[in-house]
Amino acid sequence: MAHRTFNLTLAADSVYRNLYTLLLATTGAVPVDGILVDRVSALSVMSNPDGTVPIYLSDRNSANNAGTPYSAGAGFSIVSNRNSICLRDYYLTGSAELVVVDIESI
Repeated sequence: MAHRTFNLTLAADSVYRNLYTLLLATTGAVPVDGILVDRVSALSVMSNPDGTVPIYLSDRNSANNAGTPYSAGAGFSIVSNRNSICLRDYYLTGSAELVVVDIESI
């Protein structure tokens, strides 16, 4: 199993951004001789414990849905017994907050 941890800083606005796109934009996200998979078996999104505003996690319907707020130190986690969690299905926003994202693939 491959486990990766990413530290993301969300933009200081209220625009929802695709989680997979945010991960790709992280320096060193794609290994020199590899790829960053878009389907994983485990996903964890944790907001900054020292954060002052919540992060919002939404799905592809973010234009019509405010998303689920996660206050400082709170987070979202999902696990599957195969690589069926699609990172392209999740969207984040949160006014310049730091977010820690853990992914694991089989």
